[in-house]
Amino acid sequence: MKDGVNYDDRNMPNVEIINIRPATSKDDSKNKKYDFVAEYIYENSKFEYPISIPDDIKNQNFSIDTIQNVYRKIVFSKDTKNGITGIYLAKTDGTEALSMFTSNLTAVQQKTVLKIFKTGRLKIQ
Repeated sequence: MKDGVNYDDRNMPNVEIINIRPATSKDDSKNKKYDFVAEYIYENSKFEYPISIPDDIKNQNFSIDTIQNVYRKIVFSKDTKNGITGIYLAKTDGTEALSMFTSNLTAVQQKTVLKIFKTGRLKIQ
């Protein structure tokens, strides 16, 4: 990267991610515990960059797939009393999308909602 250059979507540097690994205690700093370390190459130079996942993301489970040209992401909280249970559906061409979510479910309610989300299909005409 060059000094004095502002990078944006029109002039991004060519950085290649070559590996992402779990962080170890050696990667942590005094004030920060990291979750992963990404290894990059830029203009023949190799470097690492630590990655921290926010706690609110760590407390969620994610399921992502594609069914009948519809992208589906289901999110559900590890603790049903804190967090959300939801679904996002979108046509793979990006023309239509639907999102639904709820919160503060019991474990039984969350299980029922997840069954509905996993078995339902988006009917697009």
